[in-house]
Amino acid sequence: IAGTGDRLLVVRAQANGASAQMGDVLSAPAGTKVVVEVRVVGAPGSSISLAGDGARLAGLPDPKISGADQTVSFDLNADGVRHWLRVDVRNANGKLILLGNPIYLRP
Repeated sequence: IAGTGDRLLVVRAQANGASAQMGDVLSAPAGTKVVVEVRVVGAPGSSISLAGDGARLAGLPDPKISGADQTVSFDLNADGVRHWLRVDVRNANGKLILLGNPIYLRP
């Protein structure tokens, strides 16, 4: 992780009319479709990396970041169990360059 002011990571999740950002709790009962939106600035050539036990529920089709300011959305299908999901960004060599905070899902 580099202490640089030219990169940005914004993560938001929405479900059932409610929204959450990094550090927040989002209600997601079983069968709920959670839409996760990730904005990455200043990291072209990098990839989104998912961490946490909620990562297995997510369908991230293409983790590549090709633009200087890019937004990627993906769905997560809640299973009615508490989970956490963290979004990070890694450079082309796999080095962590942006570390997110989790969004917590509760039934």
